[in-house]
Amino acid sequence: MIDPVEAKYNLKNLEVLCPHMEKMEYFIFFGTLLGYCRQNNIIDGDDDVDFYVDISHRAEIIEILKKLEFEISIGNPYFLQGKRIIEGCPTYVDFYLYENEEQREYVLERWNFLAQPYNVATHL
Repeated sequence: MIDPVEAKYNLKNLEVLCPHMEKMEYFIFFGTLLGYCRQNNIIDGDDDVDFYVDISHRAEIIEILKKLEFEISIGNPYFLQGKRIIEGCPTYVDFYLYENEEQREYVLERWNFLAQPYNVATHL
């Protein structure tokens, strides 16, 4: 876990990114989703914002992050992490890239919180 971040900063990241992702298939997940389900807001002290995004949008996410002046602090075929400083506070946004193939009745996410994309036993 990275250092906790005030909810207002994670909310700013969510608000700045979502309008740029309107035409993409994505949803919030992990602590971000928990906060919205449990308290209808971002959890104070969470360390980032978590998105699941269809892997076909990977290049678009990279362009959005660059346009919005996020540094890509982690980047691989299945996961992207954007970092941005807000009022002196480092903030992070994680993009877990899932595969959605029509012949499957599920999506496949290889990175998740275990960061072992080539270990089939850890896929979600």
